[in-house]
Amino acid sequence: MATIVLVVADAGSLTTGDTILRDRLVAAGHSVVLRSDEQAEYGGSYDGVMVSDSCSGTTVGSKYDTVAKPGITLENTSWRLGTYLGAIDGTQWTIENVDGNGGLTGTHTVYDSAQSQQGIDTDTLPAAATVVARLACDDDHGVYVTYEAGQALTSGTAPARRVFLRIGAPAADNLTATGIALPDAAIAWAYG
Repeated sequence: MATIVLVVADAGSLTTGDTILRDRLVAAGHSVVLRSDEQAEYGGSYDGVMVSDSCSGTTVGSKYDTVAKPGITLENTSWRLGTYLGAIDGTQWTIENVDGNGGLTGTHTVYDSAQSQQGIDTDTLPAAATVVARLACDDDHGVYVTYEAGQALTSGTAPARRVFLRIGAPAADNLTATGIALPDAAIAWAYG
């Protein structure tokens, strides 16, 4: 289907979370090009990008921000998506009845043990952003947010579809079956 650049901390040594993301992309029919976060933007042919939480948000910075290809970030990058919030421990997300939810609605257990979860402040999101899921214990923590191409970001507009999906690298090891369904839903929404 599509070629997706998966940006990780170290392309030569994947974390468990990186491996899960790569496997979910492959299961969706995509080919994957691995890229370390310290490397420059990929210059070859590709159709979309995904940034793993194993990366340093500071190191990734605004790489791929203005690329007119769909992008998913699981890390706090400088993609102009909103204001990032500190971590709260929990296991459940509340999923809204909106496009990109993978057919899930209501409150679901996404981790099999309490995980430290960051998010985007839903009170300061760009008006056109769609909150797909938030922490069940804190409505202000958007953990899965989508942005259509051309919609306003905190500055400028999205050059293509963008997704913020906050599944931390250590937390990926503890995803439930429902938890795994959420990256799958984001992949389908962003890359088709």
